[in-house]
Amino acid sequence: MEDKNKDIKNFSVKFNATIYCFSMQLPLSGKFVFEYPDKMNMTLYNVPIFLSSYKGIFKGLAPAGTAYGGAIRKYIRTEKHNGKTFHLIQINPPEKQNIKEIFMWINDKNGNPEYLSIKYRDGTTVESENSFKKGLTYSLPSSQKALLKSKSFSAKASVKYKDYKINQK
Repeated sequence: MEDKNKDIKNFSVKFNATIYCFSMQLPLSGKFVFEYPDKMNMTLYNVPIFLSSYKGIFKGLAPAGTAYGGAIRKYIRTEKHNGKTFHLIQINPPEKQNIKEIFMWINDKNGNPEYLSIKYRDGTTVESENSFKKGLTYSLPSSQKALLKSKSFSAKASVKYKDYKINQK
């Protein structure tokens, strides 16, 4: 199975998100920047004042790059869901990363990771469903729905990505 993103050395993308937590809908926007193999930076805009002290909370949750930089990949099995065939891949990043393991369900027809289950070393989990525009060279999501569970709270997120800039400095 070919890695559709193997030629990406860096990218940036803008996003708009709605976070559902504490019985509220919180609109956020921002920019995410990735540089191979595992450097990431997320800038958030429109962060409500009461969350400003937690502005960095989402920065450590981004899994981009964890499949590189010494991560161990393991093919688990082939599964069928909703009439589609998926390859289940387990990724174990190096100990220095805050992510313990990732399970990716990769669509057999288009090679896109449509479902992710991410487990962090602190016990936090993120389950996400990704959507992709058809016919793209790279496997980068156009939108994402996620459920985050930590020891102190849980939240749902809906994210739309736009204006990818790939391999530009």
